[in-house]
Amino acid sequence: QKADRFSTIVVASGTDFPDALAGNYLASAFQAPILLVNKQSMDTVSQYITDHLTPDGTVYLLGGEAAVPSQMEDTLSGFHVIRLAGKNRYETNLAILKATQVSDQEILVCTGTDFADSLSASAVSCPILLVRNTLTEAQHQFLASAGGSYTIIGGENAVSKAVEEELSEHGPVRRIGGKNRHETSVLVAQTYFNSPQSIVLAYSRNFPDGLCGGPLAIQIGAPLILTAPKSEAAASRYTQENSISTGLILGGTSVIPEDCANQILGY
Repeated sequence: QKADRFSTIVVASGTDFPDALAGNYLASAFQAPILLVNKQSMDTVSQYITDHLTPDGTVYLLGGEAAVPSQMEDTLSGFHVIRLAGKNRYETNLAILKATQVSDQEILVCTGTDFADSLSASAVSCPILLVRNTLTEAQHQFLASAGGSYTIIGGENAVSKAVEEELSEHGPVRRIGGKNRHETSVLVAQTYFNSPQSIVLAYSRNFPDGLCGGPLAIQIGAPLILTAPKSEAAASRYTQENSISTGLILGGTSVIPEDCANQILGY
């Protein structure tokens, strides 16, 4: 049984999106799942960790105590617990990037104020940098030492032209952005996935169900495509062009109904 256990598990807040999405690369680097927690689910999450983590395993808690309460930490005695946190989502993001020793590689740059583009990006095995309208001093310092190249996910309403220019001080920059979040997610899939066999479908209008889907998508080599009822066109076009008829759907039929999924997968 112990052979089936994880050596690392990542825990993030399920009540907001930034820490979990920023933590996707950390999770994939350690082949770890992301568990989402709120005040009501701490016991369930602790029990899962006890049952599925190796005795000398590591638990990464993403965010401060407002995100992952200290009581959660108290239940994890016997494990190696590391909290990666800053005073806001952008600083926590930098703490995560430093923990994964990001250096001279492609970084995906997404807005930190909406979840859609970083959700699409979470299926790509690249670190994610969350930004506001301009880069912070700490972000500039980090990028100056990390080097690498930058791919902005989303249009200029999501990540401003100013940020694009600031990034170019640190390395080459390109942008992948569609007319909306659905098209952007398909462009991400087209850019990073060569002949995938299946897709992971996530609801585009809210984040919880998709939040921990990134490590799963990376594990099976599938893109994460955003969709919603009456917004299936981009996803349907992608599956037809790539002859994909199998997919994993994140969440229940209240978010992605059967007919919506069937339309995308061509049933």
